Amino acid sequence: MDKIEYANSLSNGDLVDVINMIAPRLMVWEKQNGISHLTEIESACLNGAAVQLNPMRDDESERPKPITREFLYGVLAGMFHQDTWHCSKTEDGLVEVRFYVSK
Repeated sequence: MDKIEYANSLSNGDLVDVINMIAPRLMVWEKQNGISHLTEIESACLNGAAVQLNPMRDDESERPKPITREFLYGVLAGMFHQDTWHCSKTEDGLVEVRFYVSK
């Protein structure tokens, strides 16, 4: 079996496993603040029907933080008058924001 046939025989889950095994040998070009540079691959995972490559981040502050109700409340409080919106948490843990518009 040649390399192309082997690669085409892999499922996306198998491909994720292979990429994770060789991730220390992989890099991708990434653009940040208008500057392109090589970034190492930390891991791969499934994202719907595609394989997602996750770039390595040196600094924990660069990792996206989950948006909490408190964070969102702070942002909204600084941008809108208190009477125009309401922020709450749904039963399934989602943050819900309602804006009130006067006619």
